[in-house]
Amino acid sequence: MDCYTRRDRELPAALRRSLARCVSCALGLVILLGSSAVWAASYRWVDEKGRVVYSDVPPGNSSRGYVELSPQGRTLRQVESAEARAKRAAEANRLAAQARVQR
Repeated sequence: MDCYTRRDRELPAALRRSLARCVSCALGLVILLGSSAVWAASYRWVDEKGRVVYSDVPPGNSSRGYVELSPQGRTLRQVESAEARAKRAAEANRLAAQARVQR
């Protein structure tokens, strides 16, 4: 093996195996770290000024709704805003009260 020689002397077999393991571990680590960036989700929301914002971290303001997107741009999950949740709960309460009155 010409690539594992050092000044016309061949490296010991144990050292060659150790070097091969180190190289394969380093290659695996590079592949693992590179693939995590590919599968990272992105987020989309509308800010206070009405602009659509895309980011790799969700909005810090938990009261604001956002959409989680896949790397291909498809919607994975939609989180509604606190205001929208309150409106939905109020509507559900109103319908329940109306149903009780009708009974």
